[in-house]
Amino acid sequence: MAYIALTGIYLYLDTATLFNWKAFGLAISALTLIVVLWAGFWALIGRLFRHQAHFKGQLLATLLAFGLSSLIEPLSDYFDYFSSSTLVGTISEHLVSLLYLTLLLKLNLLLATNVKRTTQAAFVGALSIVLLSYLYTSAEQPEFSTQPSYSATIKPPYAKLGRDIEMESHLDALSSMIDTIE
Repeated sequence: MAYIALTGIYLYLDTATLFNWKAFGLAISALTLIVVLWAGFWALIGRLFRHQAHFKGQLLATLLAFGLSSLIEPLSDYFDYFSSSTLVGTISEHLVSLLYLTLLLKLNLLLATNVKRTTQAAFVGALSIVLLSYLYTSAEQPEFSTQPSYSATIKPPYAKLGRDIEMESHLDALSSMIDTIE
């Protein structure tokens, strides 16, 4: 429950000023379902291979890995922001995904199977998933673009320094200030 609450707080801080509670509730529910299904899948694998399900252990390992991913995930946004390069942002996203998936698969393999080299097996599995993801996303992009690709990140997450205002009211205030100056 603490993980779901922390994820909810992160999603709330990372959203725009117009907060949609219905989409927020659906996202939290879907995330909870994914975590439980992942832990259940690995508990089933453990039941098949070691004759011990360890559902609570799998759930704890999955929640631990998801919790660490919530802390590590914004790093790619910071790299993207500070470098102003989408290439650096993409590389950092894939490295963060590789690190997270390796940790998650290592914990799951450790509890569910009798594999001797869980770290190496987890790294190979995570690398395969990240490479397939990269190949899929690169195949979906257009072949060549003459326009340069810049980062779209305006400010890093967790940097809410002022109160939230909508873009239209901000632009109205700016235009009224410009009118008074002229």
